[in-house]
Amino acid sequence: MDILTCPHCFQDGTLVHNGNKRGKPNYICNDCGRQTTKPIAGVSDGVPAEEIELTGEAETLEQFIESLEIDYDLYEIVSVKVGNGVWDVSSKKRDQSLKWTKEPGAKGFPVQLMEGHSKRGDWETIKNRSAKFTVTIRPRKDVFNMENAKKDMLETVALVAPYSARKVYEDQGPHCLEVNIFDLHFGKLAWAPESGQNYDYKIARERFFDSIEYFISMASNFKISEIAFPVGNDFLNSDTDYPYAATTKGTPQENDLRWQKMFKIGREMLIMAINRMSEIAPVRVIIIPGNHDFQKSFYIGEVLDVRYENDQNVYIDNDPKPRKYYKYGKNLIGFTHGNEEPESRLLMLMPQEVPGLWAKTKYREWHCGHLHHSKKVTTKASEDVQGISIRYMRSLKGTDEWENKKGYIGSIGGAEAYVWHKDKGLISSFNYNL
Repeated sequence: MDILTCPHCFQDGTLVHNGNKRGKPNYICNDCGRQTTKPIAGVSDGVPAEEIELTGEAETLEQFIESLEIDYDLYEIVSVKVGNGVWDVSSKKRDQSLKWTKEPGAKGFPVQLMEGHSKRGDWETIKNRSAKFTVTIRPRKDVFNMENAKKDMLETVALVAPYSARKVYEDQGPHCLEVNIFDLHFGKLAWAPESGQNYDYKIARERFFDSIEYFISMASNFKISEIAFPVGNDFLNSDTDYPYAATTKGTPQENDLRWQKMFKIGREMLIMAINRMSEIAPVRVIIIPGNHDFQKSFYIGEVLDVRYENDQNVYIDNDPKPRKYYKYGKNLIGFTHGNEEPESRLLMLMPQEVPGLWAKTKYREWHCGHLHHSKKVTTKASEDVQGISIRYMRSLKGTDEWENKKGYIGSIGGAEAYVWHKDKGLISSFNYNL
């Protein structure tokens, strides 16, 4: 007799027959307590060996997937099929207006009476519709096991760099280079016939490093004493990946990489970029969460914090606050993604949140992303509050399918970098154009 395996907890021999359900044998698991009409064949090391099809009806795909209670630590969705069922139901039209009333009856007991009218008319035919879904799932290849755990721990330990003393940088002067690569959306997939431009992780990586080298070259005429490098701002294209790739709020995304690979390659890119810039001057990395990668930007900031914990030439600011501030001489720069705060409110947040830094500076700006095109907003100076500029940065990803469909086309994609003088404010800017 075959040993039945619970499709929920994957335990062998724990299913007990529990009557029939819709004409099929129903089972209950003595281990997890869940019921199933679809036990699976034996498992290996707690992981089912084959793909499994799950079929049923629901109003929406999301409702059906939620009803399956899939354990995404062990399973991944391979495919989804949708079929529509239509059938006719005949009934007579009814015209009725009824209501119940209560009146005192014999011996004081209340009596319910119905008032109104109810008439039946001609026969009518109504079409009923329902959606039938078939979801195919398969065991994940990266399910936890001891060997994988050991490998992951060794990789994590290898990330921690040995102690690196403060370097002696030559030709340092009163300048800071700010490198802004906002809204890279690494991992996003776009197809030119559909969106007007091709985009994938290889193109994103090439543009990322080309722009950094361009900014370093353009700033070579200045004596740089520090580099500010904001990271995040939708650096990664998706935040959640089950049952499908989506933004932090759940908007579906099209990626060309598995989420593990997207995170690992993205991490490697940032480490290579930070190492390259630290050859020029000390680097301050400022983690700014976006609306596509709100959680993952924090995780990647923690990875970078571990990686550079012992490096005296790199500082990682991964404070969980959504808005960060950077002071260089008389310059104060606020960073935020720009999708949450209205401009009118953003302009007044800086003196309220960091009054001490505000009092010590003269040149103040907000640098934001999210819009994917360049924009600048400036307040009018008054007697007691100097004007603040809000700059929105462009994106290296260019136009995607959604933007093309909505008609958001025409802006030139790219990235920006700025050179700040300690006492004289912004003195130069560079544009990397696609």
